[in-house]
Amino acid sequence: MEEEKFNVLIAMDESEHAKYAFNYYMEQIHNPKFSIVMVHVVGLPDSLHKKEWYTTHNSETIHKILEDEKAKLKEKLEGIGQILKDAEVQGTVQSIHADQPGRGIIKAAEDFGAHMIVTGCRGAGMVRRTLMGSVSDYVVHHATVPTLVCRHPREHHGHGHHK
Repeated sequence: MEEEKFNVLIAMDESEHAKYAFNYYMEQIHNPKFSIVMVHVVGLPDSLHKKEWYTTHNSETIHKILEDEKAKLKEKLEGIGQILKDAEVQGTVQSIHADQPGRGIIKAAEDFGAHMIVTGCRGAGMVRRTLMGSVSDYVVHHATVPTLVCRHPREHHGHGHHK
């Protein structure tokens, strides 16, 4: 009888915060029996804010904008895949489309059957977090599985930490 894999979802973007969370997970928690999926949430592309998107009726221009976005996404996913290779660990890399990163992470965790979520924390100040919310806050409050939020050591902003 085959034992069920322990599925770990690691939220990844190109930030140092996400890389720190991955490294922390690998050094402190990872077990070779665990199954890792690195998830990159794709939001509304910046290209959709370009005036060409709204002013052209030329299908070639629109096609080029979409192809450029696909190439950027492919490059990001390959970079995330390289992180796994460099760590010499097996895993998969996936992208998920969502209007908000937190929602995308929760959806991916459900789709993947995650037993744990790992995410970084950008260390947003209290005002920004109150006005805009934070991805890690959203994930912690909406996840149905244990969630590890890794704050980069340089990002304490006086949150009760003393030297």
